[in-house]
Amino acid sequence: MIMSNGFTVARCALRRALSGAALACAQTTTFVDNALLWTQVIGSSLISFPGYSTAPPTGDSDWIHISGMRFHGWHGVLTEETRLGQSFLVDVKLQVDATRAGDSDALEDTVNYAAVYGDVKEIVEGPPCKLLEAVAHRAVNTVLQRHPGVQQVDFTIRKLAIPGVPSVVESVGVQIRRQRQRSCSAPQLEPSAGGNAHDC
Repeated sequence: MIMSNGFTVARCALRRALSGAALACAQTTTFVDNALLWTQVIGSSLISFPGYSTAPPTGDSDWIHISGMRFHGWHGVLTEETRLGQSFLVDVKLQVDATRAGDSDALEDTVNYAAVYGDVKEIVEGPPCKLLEAVAHRAVNTVLQRHPGVQQVDFTIRKLAIPGVPSVVESVGVQIRRQRQRSCSAPQLEPSAGGNAHDC
C-alpha cells in the first residue's frame, strides 16, 4: 500500500512539476515532499544522458541475448575491491532488426555477438570505476558506438561478492537501458571516456 501511494504521489508530483498545475492528491505533506524530491532526482538522472532516450521501443523488436558473461574486474569503492578484484556477471540484450540476417543467413547482416562480448570484456576488465553505474554506462556507450545495427541495449552487471566483506545477499547490481536516438550525428567521444554515444 505504501509503494502504491508513493507511486501515485510521484506521478501527481511529476505532473505538477511539468505543467505547473496545482497538486490534486489527497496525501500528507511528507508524501508530497518525498515525491517532489524523487521527481527532481529522476529528472536530473535522465538529462545526464543526452545522447539516449529511455522511452520503450515501439513496434516489433528482435533481440540478441548474451547472458552469463563472467569477468574479473577491479571496480569498487573499497580498497580490497581495487586491490584484489572480484567477479562480475553481465547480461546484455541488444535490440536489432534481424530481418535481413534472417533472409541472408550472413554474419555481416547482423550484430556479431562475439565482438560485443569483446567490447564488454574490454570495459569490465579495464580501468576501474568506483560505481557499477559508471561501468554499465561505459560498456553500453561502447556497444552503441561500435555497432550501428544495435538500436537499444539492456545491460545488467552484478558483483557476486565483495572481497573482505561477508555477504548475506546473492548479488548486487545495476541494470540500465539506453536507446539510440535517430537524429544524432557521428560519434564524438571515445568509448573509454565514458561520454554519451551520439551516433546513429
